[in-house]
Amino acid sequence: MCRAMTQPLSRLRRLGVLRWQYALCCWGLFACVLTVPAFAQEIVLKAWTIGPDDPSVYRATNLQIAAGRLNAELAQAGAPERVKVDTDFWTGQAEQYGQRVLLAFQSGDIPDIVLNGHEFIGRYAAAGSIRPLDDLLAAHQAALADVYPVLWQAVRFNGQIWALPQDTEARMMYVRTDHLRTLGWSAEAIAGLPQRVEQGEFTLFDLVELAQQVKEAGIAPWGLYHHPTGGVDVFQIYLAFGGQLTDETGAQLVLNTAVLKELLQYHYDLVYRWKITPATMANIPWGTILKSFVDGVMTFWQGGTWHRAEWRTNYGLSEDAWTSNMSFFPIPPAQRGGQPIGISHPMVYMISSHSKHPALAFRLLAHASAADLNAQHALHSGHLAIRADEAALPSYSAEPFLRQATGLLRHARFAPNHTDWPQYEAIITEAIRAVQARRLAPPEAVQFVTTRLRQQLRNQIRIVE
Repeated sequence: MCRAMTQPLSRLRRLGVLRWQYALCCWGLFACVLTVPAFAQEIVLKAWTIGPDDPSVYRATNLQIAAGRLNAELAQAGAPERVKVDTDFWTGQAEQYGQRVLLAFQSGDIPDIVLNGHEFIGRYAAAGSIRPLDDLLAAHQAALADVYPVLWQAVRFNGQIWALPQDTEARMMYVRTDHLRTLGWSAEAIAGLPQRVEQGEFTLFDLVELAQQVKEAGIAPWGLYHHPTGGVDVFQIYLAFGGQLTDETGAQLVLNTAVLKELLQYHYDLVYRWKITPATMANIPWGTILKSFVDGVMTFWQGGTWHRAEWRTNYGLSEDAWTSNMSFFPIPPAQRGGQPIGISHPMVYMISSHSKHPALAFRLLAHASAADLNAQHALHSGHLAIRADEAALPSYSAEPFLRQATGLLRHARFAPNHTDWPQYEAIITEAIRAVQARRLAPPEAVQFVTTRLRQQLRNQIRIVE
């Protein structure tokens, strides 16, 4: 589909999302009217959420539905309060959203509920911006009893629970199987590729060689695209090379300089030695990248489960095209015989320490985490179940992609909930960009990273050879 056609369609989809939000908002208000007695006290809870992908709008709209359920519960109990939710859904850059949240915390114009990646918990908690939830969780344990235990570990900091998991996902390597067929691969070889990755028989460097072959054969202009902006994605390759992110206690960040050099050399070689990734990777717009995979511009895309939902919603990917021409597997190990790697990045709801109604905010989030609501989010956005009851729903269990992608979580790790993790991540991301743009050679970039980390993180970082 040409670019001129996709822009009007994109505007129509955004309009559709807005209409959907409006309809849900009206439904929530109508439910409130039905259950509000004359003496009711209206409690307005402000909630900030982020996609930034459009299909993740359920992170906001589920709160509206949850408000209706909470109000019915309050009415049945004879309580005078009724909840109205003022939701905000951010579709801009994640970095800008993070800055917006920090400014809100600093200025006092603070939402009651903030949704963000779990890795921000340490920073927000240490600053006193969010409150621990252990007391509220204890009071409502039964409503959340089937949430997967590993996800509670992702929201733990200094021995306390600071957030409710909203979703999780798997990150993987997508592949254009039609490119492999054109290269001469048999159907059996293509079907067996994920298993070879699982068994450590197909490594990261085998992938590089295959991407070169496809490019040299003229099948695709590029071999591999990866995440263009900051994020936890780059650390999958760091872990594949044997890197360590924290010490055993999680209290101190760790950087292995030998592994960092391998990571930076890998990114340099993608562009200038193997020539399978463009030097402008960091500057390519997200929309262009996602459309490029649908159009077959590159053979491999290092992405996540939610991208399939975006391809279907925004870029016209049909189910037939998906099953015929695309597949995925975990991030391969760097060495033969190694284990595949993944990082899962749960999005989480946090409650402001300045909220006047934390108990109601928590009850709202418990309703928003209901199996049926979260399953709708998962099915439409390509994210994964957070609880057993959700995964058992027929609508979820009948979806082959979600079933297969859930299996990747056995390889997944989480980014640290460390106060200084966002700085650690940003410094290494900056170094990768500098190497790809040839502003720094890999050894120079290692020096840049170690100097910056020592200056900014001081005793919070341990640098090892």
